[in-house]
Amino acid sequence: MYLDLNLVDPKLLLKTDQLTQAFWERSMRNELGSGTCQRMIRGMLADPVLRPLLEVSENGATSYENALILKALGFLKSHEMKVHSGSLQGDTLQFICLTESGWACLKSWKDRSEQELAAHELSRKPFELLTKFVRSYLAIDRGSGIAISKKVAEFALKLHDERVLGRMIFLEHDKLQFWLEWDSVKLTESEWLLGEREWSDSSRNDRTGAQIIDLFEVWQ
Repeated sequence: MYLDLNLVDPKLLLKTDQLTQAFWERSMRNELGSGTCQRMIRGMLADPVLRPLLEVSENGATSYENALILKALGFLKSHEMKVHSGSLQGDTLQFICLTESGWACLKSWKDRSEQELAAHELSRKPFELLTKFVRSYLAIDRGSGIAISKKVAEFALKLHDERVLGRMIFLEHDKLQFWLEWDSVKLTESEWLLGEREWSDSSRNDRTGAQIIDLFEVWQ
């Protein structure tokens, strides 16, 4: 179909951003109301690093964009390891982990949340609630790929989960680490949930999901 660019609204991108934000706010208020808890969570999510820090600490994975932000701030570092078995044997794999500064920032947010919790005498704990939200998925791919921890990488290799391995990005080069067919191997979310102790340091907490959420697929 021919697209006349002269007829495209020049404010399309702006309007899309505004509609997305309006939907986000409406969803938050429907679930959390308009009280202190909702305002505290909104404030946490306004910080560009807290959710990525939680994603790495709880899920061992975050989007490529978030990983770059954390690395630029000194909150995340990358390492490499050799793959010793399977179809990727001999290849080099890059994984991520939080630095001491990253863990300190996360602890600072948690301490601050607990102080506000005591001040407002809330029954709901916003920091724990946000952590619960993050534990409903494994990672969100916003179209540029993901970065994962060593434990998540090792578990993905064990399952040969190409939907995870095929999204891994070299942080320095903006290139896929492996060229794989994401849909060639069908793995269920339950396999990741059952094996959580192998890939998550926070497996003692409740987890409601372990999917890769591909926002780019919405465009297809």
